[in-house]
Amino acid sequence: MKPTKAFNLSYSKKNKLIVFLLLTLFLQSFTLFISTLKINVPKSIINYSLNLVLKSKNLNLNKVQYQFPNTIFINEGTYHHKKETIIFHDASFTINSLFNRLSIDKLTIDKVKFNNFEINDLNCYRKHNDIITNFHLSSGLCNFIVSGIVNEYDILDHFSKSSNQLLQSSLSGFIEKISNNIPINFNRLKPTILATILLKIGGQINFKQLRKDSTGNNINGLSGYGKFNDFNLNFAELNFKTESIKFPHYKGLPEIQDLKFSYLKNFIQYQSKLSDIIKIDIQKIISTSKFYGTIPNLSFNSFSNSGIRHCNLFSNSNSTKISNHIVIQNNKITEITGKNLIIPKFLNLKINAHNSEYNFANGDSFNINFFNKVDNSSPHVSYIKLKAINLSILESPSGDYNATGYINQDLSLNLNNIDCIMGDSRVHGTYSQDWNPYNYEFILNGDLMPTNINNWFGNWWSRIWHDFKFNKNNIPHGDFVISGNWKQNSENITVGIINGINFHYKGFFIDNTDVLLSVGNNTTSLDTYNLDHSSGRLSGAISIHENSEDDSKYLDYFLKGTLPLNDCKLAFGPTIESYLNDFNLSAVSINSNGNIPIIDNDYNATQTGGNFKIDLFTEQNGTWNDVKFTGFKGQISSDFNKTKLKFPSIGFSDGVLSFNLSINKPENLISVNFELIKANIMKVYTSFLNFQNANNLEIINANDFNFISEKGVIDFQLNASGYSSDFTGYKGTGKITAYDKELSKLQLLGFLSKGLSEIPIPFPTGTLNFNKIDGLFELENDKIQFDKIILSGLLSKIENRGTFNFINGELNIISKIQLIGNLPIPLIKQLAQFADPFSSLAEIKITGPWMNPEWKILIRQLE
Repeated sequence: MKPTKAFNLSYSKKNKLIVFLLLTLFLQSFTLFISTLKINVPKSIINYSLNLVLKSKNLNLNKVQYQFPNTIFINEGTYHHKKETIIFHDASFTINSLFNRLSIDKLTIDKVKFNNFEINDLNCYRKHNDIITNFHLSSGLCNFIVSGIVNEYDILDHFSKSSNQLLQSSLSGFIEKISNNIPINFNRLKPTILATILLKIGGQINFKQLRKDSTGNNINGLSGYGKFNDFNLNFAELNFKTESIKFPHYKGLPEIQDLKFSYLKNFIQYQSKLSDIIKIDIQKIISTSKFYGTIPNLSFNSFSNSGIRHCNLFSNSNSTKISNHIVIQNNKITEITGKNLIIPKFLNLKINAHNSEYNFANGDSFNINFFNKVDNSSPHVSYIKLKAINLSILESPSGDYNATGYINQDLSLNLNNIDCIMGDSRVHGTYSQDWNPYNYEFILNGDLMPTNINNWFGNWWSRIWHDFKFNKNNIPHGDFVISGNWKQNSENITVGIINGINFHYKGFFIDNTDVLLSVGNNTTSLDTYNLDHSSGRLSGAISIHENSEDDSKYLDYFLKGTLPLNDCKLAFGPTIESYLNDFNLSAVSINSNGNIPIIDNDYNATQTGGNFKIDLFTEQNGTWNDVKFTGFKGQISSDFNKTKLKFPSIGFSDGVLSFNLSINKPENLISVNFELIKANIMKVYTSFLNFQNANNLEIINANDFNFISEKGVIDFQLNASGYSSDFTGYKGTGKITAYDKELSKLQLLGFLSKGLSEIPIPFPTGTLNFNKIDGLFELENDKIQFDKIILSGLLSKIENRGTFNFINGELNIISKIQLIGNLPIPLIKQLAQFADPFSSLAEIKITGPWMNPEWKILIRQLE
C-alpha cells in the first residue's frame, strides 16, 4: 500500500469534484442570471417578425423584451381591426416552436381593453393538447369570471387558415358578438357571472350569476348553459333563466321578472326536422315608462319548419285569456289567428299622457278575435273582430264598442266598421293605425260629445271645448277626421263639421250653428256662417296660431252680423269683458277683423294690444256706466302702436255726442276730442250723477237736480291729452255754452248767485237770475283755468276768471258783477254802467271748497 499515492489520488478526485461543482454552480448562476435578464428587442426585428409571421400591419407592439430561453414580454400592444381597437398591457408568452406554426405554451396578459369592454388577468397554459384558460371580463351589462378548456387541434382544424387569418377571424367575430350586444354603463352596479367554457369537438358553456341579490343589478338570478359546435359562437342549444332583467339603456322597455328561455337547433321529432325551437316564459312584466304597472304573464314558443316559422303567444291570468298563432314566411307575417279576452277592470296598468296620469283601461270585457283570410291573394294577414262591454279608455266615459277590420303584413290595423255608444256619444266610423311611425286616423260620424274624448287627445283638444256647455238632449252632430302620431303631438290634425243646437259658449246661448273645425300643427280654426241666437245671426271665423320658435300665440278673427252684447260679454276674454261690463245693450251690428296676441296658453285669453278694426252700429237704447244713450255709430281700431276710438254720432241726452280717443303705445299717451251738441242739461246732469254713483264717486251732491228745468240745453267741447297713468297731468282746451232759465240753481254754477244773495247789498229783484253760461277754458294738470266765463241773465251778468281744481274741488275765482249791464239796448247799456257803481268799484273773490266757498268783496282803486 502506498499512502502517498492514495492521498494524491484522493486529493485529485476531490479537486475535480470541486471544479465540477464550481462549474455547475457557475452554470446555474449564469443560467439564473440569463433567465432573469430581459433583453430589449429592436423595433426593426419586431416589425420584421410581425410581417413574417402574421403578415399584418394592424398590430403594433411597444417595448418588447426577450428572456432566455423562450419567453417574450410585451409592455403594451395595439391591434386595429375595422372600427375596433384592442389595447393590451403587460403580456408575456412562452414559445414552444416557431418553425411549423405559432405554438404558445403559456400566455399571461394583465389587461386587454376593447372599445366597450375589458379583459383582466388573462392566463392560458398548455396541458397536453388542451389549453386551460381563465380571465375576468367586464362589460357595461355585467362582469364575467371565465374559465375554460380549448382543444388546440380542434381550433386549428376548424379554421385551417394562417395564423394571421386565425387571429383576425377569431377577434373580429368575438368583438362583433360582444360589442353589438353589450352596452356600456359603468355607473350602475353590474352582476358578476361565473362562466365555465369547454371547447373540445364542439363546446359547452355553463354560467351562473353571483351576488344575485344586488338591487342595482340590470340582471338578477341568471343561470344556464349553452352548447355550440363551432367557434363563431353559434349556439346549438341555449337554456337560461333569470329572476329579473332591466333595460336601462333602452328607454321604454319594461322590467322582465321570472324569465325562462330555451333554444334548440336542428331538432328532430316524429320524423320531422325542425330547424329550431324557441320557448320563452315570463311570469311578470313591470313597466315604468309611459305605460307603468304590471303586465300579466306571457308564454311564447316558436319553431321553424321548411322555412316557415310558427309562433304561439299565450297568457292566462285573472285579467287575460290569450291564445294566438302567427305564421311568418320570408320574414313576413302571413297569418294571424287567435282569441283574446281582456278584463280591463283587473288590469294594473296606468299611462302618463298629456302631462297627466290615467288608468289605461277599465271595464267588464274586451274581446279581440283574429280569423284566417278567405282569399289567399288578399294582402291582409288576418281579419279582426272587436267587442267591448262597458269599456273606458284613459278614464273616458264607459261605452260599448263593436268593430271589424283587418291586419296587414306590417301589422298596421284598419277597422273599417266601428259602432260606439260612449257616454253621451253615438258614433259610427273607421280607425287605422300604423306602427312605424305611430300614425293613426279616426273618421267619425254621429252624435259626438267632444268632451267625452278629452283625455284621448290632451290639451290641444280639451282647450277647444273648455268653454262650451252642451245640452244632453241636443248632442252636437259631427263629421270628423282626426289624424296624427301618438308620439308626436305636433303632427295631430283634426278637420270636421259640427252642428250644434241650444248650447252655450262662455255664457252665450246659441240656438243653432254649423261650425267647421280645423286643428293643424300650429293652427286651430273655427268657422261658421250661421250662428243663430235670440237677437239675430252672426258669421265669423277664429284662427289661433302658434309660433314654435318662441312659443308665442296670436288669434286671427273675423266677425260680422248682430252681436248680442249683453249675452256674449265673456266670449272675448277677461280684458274685453271688463270693458263690455260697463255696457247694457241687447244687440249691436258688428263688422270686425284683426289679429290679437294671446297671453294665456290654457284658455286662449287675449290682451288688449293687436291689429284689429271693429265697426259698430245700433239704434237701440242702452247704457254705459248707467249713462243712457240712444244708439251710436263708430269704429275701434288698433295697429299695435296706436288704438283709436272714433264715434262721430252717439245719441246722448237728446243731443249728439261726438267722441274721438287715441292711445299711443308704449308710452300710453292719450288724446281726447269730445264734443256735445244741444244736449238736455237735466239729462246730462242726471247722467253725470248716474256715472258717479256707478263708479262710487261723489263729485256733485245729487239732491239739487230737481230745480233744473227740463228745457235747458248745453254745448260742450274738450280737446285734451295726457298719460293714462296720471289723469291729473292732462292738458287741453275747451268751451262751454249752456241755456237754462234755472241755471243759477245748479250746484255746479249756483254758488255765485247763492253767495251774492248772502252779501248785504240790496240787489234789485231778478238781477241774480241767470239763464246762460258761455266761455272758453284751459285744462292743465288738475285745474280748469278760465279768463272769461260769463254767467248772464236778463239784466245782469258775471264775468269770471280763475281756477277750479276738479280733483279736490278747490275754487279760486274772481267775479266781476254787472247788475244791469246785460241789456241789449246800446244807449241803456251805457247809462247802466253809470247807474251801477258796484260793478265799477268792487269784485268778488271766491275761494275754498266749491261746496261751501268763502266770499270776499274786493274794492278796486279808482283810476
